[in-house]
Amino acid sequence: MLSEQTSLYFFSAWLQADAALFAIVGIFGIYKLQSLENTINSAMATFPFLSGIREEEVTAFAGKDGDGKKEMIEHFKEIKPVYRNLYFWMKATEKIPKVKNLITPTMVLTGSGMILCSVGILGVYISKMLPCWATPSLMVSVFVYEVVTIITIIDKIKIVIEEHKPAT
Repeated sequence: MLSEQTSLYFFSAWLQADAALFAIVGIFGIYKLQSLENTINSAMATFPFLSGIREEEVTAFAGKDGDGKKEMIEHFKEIKPVYRNLYFWMKATEKIPKVKNLITPTMVLTGSGMILCSVGILGVYISKMLPCWATPSLMVSVFVYEVVTIITIIDKIKIVIEEHKPAT
């Protein structure tokens, strides 16, 4: 039988690891989203200084979907500065939902892990009411869950890094 202190150390260590992963993924996600928003804002801010595009065309571009933006970009292919800004704007707009879709599951996983570890800590305190096998089996479940969570998070971060490099 595991001691109460061993069980508490186990669950609290995983809880702290989850909290750290939650913070890292959150910071990474916020940084990436801010970077993409900054790309869009920079592109929008330079249009008044570029010749070859009118303000209403910029407004029309902002309101179009992906295919509409691609068509409009082709119209400005010969005006390189305008084409470049529209292209970066479109690419950043496409990447924002992808980044959100990659970050959200990892946040849910780590949040769920924190809840599971909290239940484990609570279970240690009420272990006298539980069967003797409950704490070790919960520890095994937490360990497996945490390993899967860490592997998933690493995989998601790799995808974000590889697929969402700045456009050149």
